[in-house]
Amino acid sequence: MDSVRCRISQKEICARLGVTQSVFSKLKSKHPEINEAIAEAKLNLKLDLVNKVYQLAMGYEDVVEDQIIEDNGQGATKKRKIHRIKRQVPPDLKAIQYLLMLQGGREFSPRKEELDLQEKKIDSKEEWNDEPGHEDSE
Repeated sequence: MDSVRCRISQKEICARLGVTQSVFSKLKSKHPEINEAIAEAKLNLKLDLVNKVYQLAMGYEDVVEDQIIEDNGQGATKKRKIHRIKRQVPPDLKAIQYLLMLQGGREFSPRKEELDLQEKKIDSKEEWNDEPGHEDSE
Protein backbone atom coordinates (compact mmCIF):
# COMPACT_ATOMS: atom_id res chain seq x y z
CA MET A 1 0.00 0.00 0.00
CA ASP A 2 2.62 2.50 -1.06
CA SER A 3 -0.23 4.74 -2.20
CA VAL A 4 -1.48 5.11 1.36
CA ARG A 5 2.05 5.64 2.61
CA CYS A 6 2.45 8.46 0.09
CA ARG A 7 -0.76 10.07 1.39
CA ILE A 8 -2.76 9.41 -1.79
CA SER A 9 -6.48 9.69 -1.12
CA GLN A 10 -8.90 6.78 -1.39
CA LYS A 11 -10.51 8.51 -4.36
CA GLU A 12 -7.17 8.55 -6.22
CA ILE A 13 -6.46 4.92 -5.26
CA CYS A 14 -9.84 3.90 -6.70
CA ALA A 15 -9.14 5.82 -9.90
CA ARG A 16 -5.78 4.04 -10.29
CA LEU A 17 -7.40 0.65 -9.63
CA GLY A 18 -10.28 1.42 -11.99
CA VAL A 19 -13.01 0.83 -9.39
CA THR A 20 -15.55 3.06 -7.71
CA GLN A 21 -15.19 4.09 -4.10
CA SER A 22 -18.25 2.04 -3.14
CA VAL A 23 -16.72 -1.09 -4.72
CA PHE A 24 -13.45 -0.40 -2.90
CA SER A 25 -15.33 0.01 0.40
CA LYS A 26 -17.10 -3.30 -0.18
CA LEU A 27 -13.78 -4.97 -0.95
CA LYS A 28 -12.32 -3.57 2.28
CA SER A 29 -15.20 -4.95 4.34
CA LYS A 30 -15.05 -8.32 2.53
CA HIS A 31 -11.24 -8.60 2.77
CA PRO A 32 -9.92 -7.43 6.15
CA GLU A 33 -6.34 -7.78 4.90
CA ILE A 34 -6.90 -4.61 2.83
CA ASN A 35 -7.66 -2.63 5.99
CA GLU A 36 -4.68 -4.25 7.71
CA ALA A 37 -2.42 -3.24 4.83
CA ILE A 38 -3.74 0.32 4.96
CA ALA A 39 -3.22 0.51 8.74
CA GLU A 40 0.31 -0.89 8.39
CA ALA A 41 1.14 1.62 5.66
CA LYS A 42 -0.10 4.50 7.84
CA LEU A 43 1.97 3.23 10.77
CA ASN A 44 5.07 2.94 8.57
CA LEU A 45 4.55 6.51 7.34
CA LYS A 46 4.27 7.72 10.92
CA LEU A 47 7.46 5.88 11.91
CA ASP A 48 9.33 7.26 8.89
CA LEU A 49 8.27 10.80 9.78
CA VAL A 50 9.29 10.42 13.43
CA ASN A 51 12.64 9.02 12.29
CA LYS A 52 13.17 12.02 9.98
CA VAL A 53 12.34 14.43 12.80
CA TYR A 54 14.80 12.56 15.03
CA GLN A 55 17.45 12.78 12.31
CA LEU A 56 16.85 16.53 12.03
CA ALA A 57 17.02 16.93 15.80
CA MET A 58 20.33 15.09 16.10
CA GLY A 59 21.97 16.45 12.96
CA TYR A 60 23.42 14.28 10.22
CA GLU A 61 25.99 14.07 7.47
CA ASP A 62 24.87 14.49 3.88
CA VAL A 63 26.79 13.40 0.78
CA VAL A 64 26.08 15.00 -2.60
CA GLU A 65 27.56 13.36 -5.69
CA ASP A 66 28.04 14.96 -9.10
CA GLN A 67 29.19 12.88 -12.05
CA ILE A 68 31.07 14.64 -14.83
CA ILE A 69 31.80 12.84 -18.08
CA GLU A 70 34.58 14.39 -20.15
CA ASP A 71 34.72 13.65 -23.86
CA ASN A 72 37.94 14.94 -25.44
CA GLY A 73 37.00 14.30 -29.02
CA GLN A 74 36.59 11.50 -31.52
CA GLY A 75 37.78 8.10 -30.45
CA ALA A 76 39.18 9.31 -27.15
CA THR A 77 38.19 7.46 -24.06
CA LYS A 78 35.63 9.20 -21.98
CA LYS A 79 36.63 10.08 -18.47
CA ARG A 80 34.14 10.01 -15.69
CA LYS A 81 34.78 12.05 -12.60
CA ILE A 82 32.76 11.71 -9.46
CA HIS A 83 32.78 14.77 -7.24
CA ARG A 84 31.55 14.09 -3.69
CA ILE A 85 30.74 16.82 -1.23
CA LYS A 86 30.14 15.91 2.39
CA ARG A 87 28.35 18.39 4.54
CA GLN A 88 27.42 18.23 8.18
CA VAL A 89 23.84 19.31 8.84
CA PRO A 90 23.63 20.73 12.38
CA PRO A 91 20.88 19.76 14.82
CA ASP A 92 17.59 21.58 14.28
CA LEU A 93 16.34 23.39 17.39
CA LYS A 94 12.65 23.16 16.46
CA ALA A 95 12.92 19.40 15.91
CA ILE A 96 14.64 19.07 19.29
CA GLN A 97 11.88 21.10 20.98
CA TYR A 98 9.18 19.02 19.30
CA LEU A 99 10.71 15.72 20.38
CA LEU A 100 11.25 17.01 23.92
CA MET A 101 7.59 18.05 24.15
CA LEU A 102 6.54 14.71 22.67
CA GLN A 103 8.61 12.71 25.15
CA GLY A 104 8.70 15.03 28.15
CA GLY A 105 5.24 16.50 27.94
CA ARG A 106 4.35 19.79 29.54
CA GLU A 107 7.68 20.04 31.33
CA PHE A 108 9.34 20.94 28.00
CA SER A 109 6.50 23.01 26.53
CA PRO A 110 7.33 26.64 25.67
CA ARG A 111 3.95 27.50 27.25
CA LYS A 112 4.73 25.69 30.52
CA GLU A 113 4.43 28.80 32.71
CA GLU A 114 1.14 29.80 31.10
CA LEU A 115 -0.25 26.29 31.55
CA ASP A 116 0.91 26.21 35.19
CA LEU A 117 -0.86 29.54 35.87
CA GLN A 118 -4.06 28.30 34.25
CA GLU A 119 -3.95 25.10 36.29
CA LYS A 120 -3.34 27.09 39.48
CA LYS A 121 -6.29 29.33 38.63
CA ILE A 122 -8.55 26.31 38.10
CA ASP A 123 -7.33 24.62 41.29
CA SER A 124 -7.85 27.69 43.47
CA LYS A 125 -11.18 28.56 41.78
CA GLU A 126 -10.38 32.24 42.08
CA GLU A 127 -10.90 34.99 39.59
CA TRP A 128 -7.71 36.69 38.45
CA ASN A 129 -9.01 40.14 39.39
CA ASP A 130 -10.49 39.09 42.74
CA GLU A 131 -8.07 40.04 45.45
CA PRO A 132 -8.89 40.68 49.09
CA GLY A 133 -9.86 44.32 49.53
CA HIS A 134 -10.08 44.93 45.75
CA GLU A 135 -13.25 46.62 44.58
CA ASP A 136 -14.23 47.42 41.03
CA SER A 137 -14.68 51.12 40.32
CA GLU A 138 -17.64 51.87 38.15
